Amino acid sequence: TTAITHTEKWVQGRGNPHRLENGDIIWTSVISDVSDRKRAELALLEAKEEAEQASYYKTSFLAVMSHEIRTPMNGVLGMLDLLSKTDLTESQRSYLRMAQFSADSLLGLINDILDFSKIEAGKMDLEQIEFDLLYELENIVQTMAPTAYEKGLEFIFRSEEHTSELQSLSRISYAVFCLKK
Repeated sequence: TTAITHTEKWVQGRGNPHRLENGDIIWTSVISDVSDRKRAELALLEAKEEAEQASYYKTSFLAVMSHEIRTPMNGVLGMLDLLSKTDLTESQRSYLRMAQFSADSLLGLINDILDFSKIEAGKMDLEQIEFDLLYELENIVQTMAPTAYEKGLEFIFRSEEHTSELQSLSRISYAVFCLKK
């Protein structure tokens, strides 16, 4: 702290000893005011700590909210499963399949939100499962077709062959759903 302005200063000094011909040693030194640099370093450190704290709170919030949403969503899926075991008309069964697909998609989205913390930690793995791509795309189209129809659009999916692929189903579903935006 300087005596005149009563402000704190950070200084950096460097000195070299020199021996004179008579044997005495003198020091040559340079002292620099590094207060601005030190304040910037401290501000950067504080900002980093605040960002880490905010990230922690965000990740905790997402984990809690995802869990709170997942619990009733599993209840919805359970009730839809029970409903599927009752006598339904073909039309009702079609609506039920759409509701089940939508509920499964929502649960997948909730799981993806939980995976967000894994992504931040660098521990995210894409799921690699074998599934019927055409069947899944047909389900997506059935779910989205009513919305397209309301907008005066026709949403049609056609394919020449029926194959299974090793892919990430949740990512493909998400990509197709993004088409409606």
